[in-house]
Amino acid sequence: MKRLILEIDQDGNLAIPQSLKDHFRMVPGSKILVEIDEDRLHLSRPSDGLNRIYIEVTNQCNLDCSTCIRTIWNDSLGSMPFPGFQKIIADLSEFSPIPEIFFGGYGEPLSHPDILPMIRYARAKGASTSLITNGTLLSQAMTHSLIESGLDMLWVSIDGAHPESYQDVRLGNHLPKIIENLHYFHQARTDKYGSSAWSGRPGLGIAFVLMRKNAADLPAVIALGKQLGANQFFVTNLMAYTQGMAAEVLYEKSLTHASGSWEGTQPRVWLPRMDLDGTPGEDLIYMLMQGYQVKVAGNILNRNPYLCPFLARGATAVRWDGNLAPCLPLLYEHTHILGDWHRRSLPHTFGNLNTSSIVDLWYSPEYRRFREDLLAINFSPCVDCHTCNLSEDNLLDCTGYRHPNCGGCLWAHGVIQCP
Repeated sequence: MKRLILEIDQDGNLAIPQSLKDHFRMVPGSKILVEIDEDRLHLSRPSDGLNRIYIEVTNQCNLDCSTCIRTIWNDSLGSMPFPGFQKIIADLSEFSPIPEIFFGGYGEPLSHPDILPMIRYARAKGASTSLITNGTLLSQAMTHSLIESGLDMLWVSIDGAHPESYQDVRLGNHLPKIIENLHYFHQARTDKYGSSAWSGRPGLGIAFVLMRKNAADLPAVIALGKQLGANQFFVTNLMAYTQGMAAEVLYEKSLTHASGSWEGTQPRVWLPRMDLDGTPGEDLIYMLMQGYQVKVAGNILNRNPYLCPFLARGATAVRWDGNLAPCLPLLYEHTHILGDWHRRSLPHTFGNLNTSSIVDLWYSPEYRRFREDLLAINFSPCVDCHTCNLSEDNLLDCTGYRHPNCGGCLWAHGVIQCP
C-alpha cells in the first residue's frame, strides 16, 4: 500500500501531484465515483482513465478444461495477426502513460506463434505486460525467452495441488509437468535476479478456481506456489457453464443472505484485530453472511461489491478478431448456471480495432456514457432475486437499464474475478 500526503492550498483547494494524476489517468471531463463511509473517503478511478487492456491474442487452447466457457460455445477459433497487434499498441501509445497490456482471454497465449515478439513490441513501446497461462507450454526455452522479453508478470492457473484433483478439473494429468516447468522457471529467474520473489521479472502469480472438488487443495496450492517463488495468489469462484459444473459452485447460499449493509439498512460491526480461530472466526463468518458491514481494525471487509471490477481497474478487453468489449464476460455469448437459474449473456462491442483506433472508441460518446452509467447506477438484484424473466438475459433489467445490463453479472457482484 502506498501512502501519499496531499496539500490543501491557500484557496482551500486540494493540490494533486502530477504523479498521482498520471497513475490514475486523470482525464479532463472524466467522472469519479466518491463513496463516503463515515471516517473514510473512497474514490474510484476516473471513468476515462484507461489503465489496462486485456488482449486475447488467441481463443485456441491446447487443453479442454471442464470449467471453461469453450465447452459450450460455437464461436470461430482464430488468432490475432501480428500486424493487427502492432496497430493496437501503436494506437495505445497515444495514451500517456500507455496502459498495461494483459495477454489473456479465453485461449492459451503461449500457443500463439508470435507471443514473444508481441511482448517485446509492447515493452519497447513502454507498456508493462502481464500474461496468464495454463503452464503446460512453459518449456525451458520459453522460460528463458519470457525472462529476456521483459514480461512483468506471469500468472499460472493451477486448480489442484495433487494430480488427482487437477486431472478432474483440467481433464488431463498435466500437473507434474507444470510443477516441473515452474521449478525450472523459479531457478532460471533466481539465477538472474536472486532468490527474492519480489526482485526482477517476471513476477509469478498463481490463479486458482475454487470449487467443491478442489477447495481442500487451496492451502496446499498456496504452499506450493510459495516454494515456486510466487508472490501473488488470486482465487476466484467457478463460473458454471454446464449443469455438472453448477453442482460445484461454493457461493449459491451466500447470494441468498442479506446484502444491503452498504445501503445503511444492516448493522455495522467494528472489530479489533484478533485471533479468528474457534468461536470468533465463526462469529465473523456469521456476520458477513448476514450482510452486516464489518470492519476489522478499521478495514471494511465487505464494502459494496456491486461495482464493475473492469471499470474499477480502468480496463477494457479486445477479442482476437479485434472486437472491443468493456470486459471479458462480454467478449462472447454464453449462458451461466446458478442452481435453477440460467442467464444468457449476449456479447457487446464498441467497434473493431482493425478498422478504428482504440483512442476514438474509448472516448466515443457511447463508450463514455456506458462507463459513466456504471458509476452511477444501482445494479438490479438479478443475482439475489432471479425470479422474473428479465433476469434470464442481459437485454433489459427491472430498473429499465438496457443491454448490456449488469444486474446479473457475477463479476459485478464480487463472485467471479480474474487477475
